[in-house]
Amino acid sequence: MDRRELVALLFVAIAVAIPVYLTINTKLSERQNPEIVIEAYVTESGGFKPNYIVVPKGSKVRIVFKAADVTHGIFIPSLGVNKLIPAGSEVVVEFVAEKEGVYPFMCSVYCSPYHRFMRGTIVVV
Repeated sequence: MDRRELVALLFVAIAVAIPVYLTINTKLSERQNPEIVIEAYVTESGGFKPNYIVVPKGSKVRIVFKAADVTHGIFIPSLGVNKLIPAGSEVVVEFVAEKEGVYPFMCSVYCSPYHRFMRGTIVVV
């Protein structure tokens, strides 16, 4: 196996491992009514932490969004959520995960030059 093949294989392994790692470390399917705390930082400091969560279909989900540094917003288009999170405070979003699917969320308040990268995903399985 030459060096190019080895590098290509390494990239494929990483591309497969990252989503698996994120799913394992954020999967909440063992809990019927999960509560998740997501902290929002400007993108340069990490963005949403965590930014990828998996919840079981049929569960009542409670997400606490905390603005750790500056004012942020939470916009979840498919759930009809658009709330302001003042700096140092939190906002609670509750919903029943009725349909399987992917629900993107993002910051809706300009918070830094890299604001457009403040994104996350909720996956209902």
